Amino acid sequence: MKTPIGLFIGLSTYDIVVSSDDTIKMGVKIDAISLWKGAGGPATNAAIAFKQLGGESHLISRIGNSTLGIQIKNELNKLGVTFTDIEDEKSSYEPPLSFITVNSSGEKTIISSISNQNKTDFQTANRFKGLKNIDIVCFDKHLGFKQIELLDYFDITPKVYDPGRPSETAIELINEADYTIAPDYSEYFSLGAKYLDKNKMFAISRGDNSIEILGKEKKKLIFVKLM
Repeated sequence: MKTPIGLFIGLSTYDIVVSSDDTIKMGVKIDAISLWKGAGGPATNAAIAFKQLGGESHLISRIGNSTLGIQIKNELNKLGVTFTDIEDEKSSYEPPLSFITVNSSGEKTIISSISNQNKTDFQTANRFKGLKNIDIVCFDKHLGFKQIELLDYFDITPKVYDPGRPSETAIELINEADYTIAPDYSEYFSLGAKYLDKNKMFAISRGDNSIEILGKEKKKLIFVKLM
């Protein structure tokens, strides 16, 4: 059986994750149960998960060669995820930092220093023409509309989109996807029905509880329990 090949386009961050059941309040110190730090970001996390599940992953992202950028690249190499860094190697670009607290129920709070990723220049996108036999393309909103040039190279490949928190860019990029898996925001529920008539699939994720799928076959909500 052919190993599936996934292409992941979007954000790389450096995450610091604290596990704690204490409630976060201004001016109050909380106790950590555990601490983890390493590569993160929607596209990067998806690429790592795809690889861990037996696929072949290639990530296209802004990473850079700062101390944090090198740590992200080392982790990707260790995990077997190949990548193309679209940042100029002489740039002083620093990947965003995300500080995340997670409690035992899986609820989380994220504080992120995500910068303007839309400054990325894709005029040298023909460097990606060597990527062939891609089975699926997954992308997030963080490289903005300039990443559409990349998506056009893979016109016949199914495209899966993680829009993240609602924004004008996040919503408009839904048009580029065949499958959208959105977080649980009311804005996405109202958008779901709109895309039913465009031969697309639209789902609302709800953490560890369930996924609400707005399917193109039946125009109603379907609940699928995550395994």
